[in-house]
Amino acid sequence: MKKLLNLLLCFGLAGLLLVGCNNGNNTQNPNQQQNQTTKKIKNLGKPDLSKEKISSKFNTMPTALNDIAIYEAQKIINEQSSKASISKAELIKKLRRKDFTEEQAKYGAENSGIDFYLQAYKNAENECKKAHGISKKKLEKELKEKEFTDDEVAYALQYCTADWKEQAIKRAKSVTSPTYAIAQSKPDLKETLMKYGLFTEEEAIHAIENAQIDWAEQAKKHVKARLNAKVSADSYETLKENMEKHEYAPEDIETALKTITEDDWNKQALKVANSYIKLNSGIFKSDKKEQAEKFMVENLKFTPSQAKYAIEHADWK
Repeated sequence: MKKLLNLLLCFGLAGLLLVGCNNGNNTQNPNQQQNQTTKKIKNLGKPDLSKEKISSKFNTMPTALNDIAIYEAQKIINEQSSKASISKAELIKKLRRKDFTEEQAKYGAENSGIDFYLQAYKNAENECKKAHGISKKKLEKELKEKEFTDDEVAYALQYCTADWKEQAIKRAKSVTSPTYAIAQSKPDLKETLMKYGLFTEEEAIHAIENAQIDWAEQAKKHVKARLNAKVSADSYETLKENMEKHEYAPEDIETALKTITEDDWNKQALKVANSYIKLNSGIFKSDKKEQAEKFMVENLKFTPSQAKYAIEHADWK
């Protein structure tokens, strides 16, 4: 009996070891997966958009539901514009909206003959042709959001003809255009390109140096935005300090500040005074106007005439 138990125990341990080995062999490391993706992309060859359209095997509308799903899938791809593209997941959703079941929609998409690698590539090329510019990482993110597979995304990025430094220049020009609301100093633009645009540091620096941006105009836009702010207000000194913090060039700061009139500064002072009154701040009381005026000069850095204007025209009710 004891021998039998030992024998069973040995067989059990051997079985566990065998299972463990098999599981280990089935697990791929990231490098193996990457190599497989690279090999697959190489085997697919270069994309050819002339092969996008599908020749339907149906001369007339089929009757079987699965065949109808194929017919509709092919119709969607053949009728989409040169600027449109679609992933398999998006196509399935479109077919579901045509009242096909999930199974029928999947069957139609998978048997339609549509090259979804080509669709991913087409999407990438179209995005890079747009005026606003896009980084490689941002494009990768957008392709995945449109539910292209990892392999399809890798294929699209592999063959995308975009020059990413040129894309960075396009993006830089876009976010410093007159219609763009936020002003950009050089450090601001670098952060915008890298943090939000997902460009590399090298691409961002290249764009800043080559986009031919009018930094003086950006400084003026910064000043205008600060003056029009609904909540905050600035004196000459505080606005200058703010612009220095954003690292505008001294000459651009000086030029921008010269565009502000004395009337503008008076309005800024008045905005501050009314804000303090609304907050029921200690010295901003109707019986402490002299103290309030002194505070605006010494602490808020307004000129005596600006502080006086503010106190005289403030809403003390």
